[in-house]
Amino acid sequence: MSRNKPRRLAVLLFIAAMALWLILLGPVRAIHQPTLAAAGVAPDWLSPGALYVPCLTPIPFPTAWADAARGSGVAGAVAPLRCYLPVLTNCYCPPKSAVQDGGFEMGAFGCWQHGGESRQAILDRLDDGEPPRSGRYCAALGAPVSCEAHPQAEAWMYQDVDLPIDARMVTVAFTYRVVSNDILGWAAFSVELRTLDNVLLKRILTDGYDPPDRIAICAYDLGWRSYNCDLTPYAGGTVRLWFSSRNNWDGGLGIWTFVDDVSLTIQR
Repeated sequence: MSRNKPRRLAVLLFIAAMALWLILLGPVRAIHQPTLAAAGVAPDWLSPGALYVPCLTPIPFPTAWADAARGSGVAGAVAPLRCYLPVLTNCYCPPKSAVQDGGFEMGAFGCWQHGGESRQAILDRLDDGEPPRSGRYCAALGAPVSCEAHPQAEAWMYQDVDLPIDARMVTVAFTYRVVSNDILGWAAFSVELRTLDNVLLKRILTDGYDPPDRIAICAYDLGWRSYNCDLTPYAGGTVRLWFSSRNNWDGGLGIWTFVDDVSLTIQR
């Protein structure tokens, strides 16, 4: 029996240490996808489905742009230290200085968080039977709908990325294919740069069917398009790349968009 005492003591010390750790840092909280159904309700660094532990240790944020986005306007304002616990997380990828699986070749959303009222899917064939822009898969935001009035609805996805403070140039690039029953303004595909609490930093792109006569054509296919944008002014922070395909108003006729080849290029 005496030989078991050191082992029991070690177990008790471990349990006590874990209990103290949880008391000091706060309880582990589970946040599920439905709590993020509306954009902007998530804590500033939370990903849907993730388990997280809030930290009490403040650190100075490295750049002024996030402070301005939060309304403080003061460089070096205090922000909470983010703790990433891979053992405790579920389908959560800590941000990296790259887009993780930007070609969707895993065949699943993986590090991409997604939601909304419309379809979100990873497809190996577009709805018309054509292949993705490249590789085996692409993302679909929205689904083909009849050319008639529909409720306001959206499909979105995002990924958080780190933009190194020492970067001389940072560029995001992607390809997309919009198919729309409606005109731009009533329905649109948009890409935005946001803070991690969903404060808008930059509208990267808004696109859709925009004819001079403003008359909609059912299932108008804009074809594959490429776009890139300079994100260098935001170097030094962690940002959110937000993609959305949205029927903007009740009575809109509908839109669906395919996305592929999302990448981040960093030059030092």
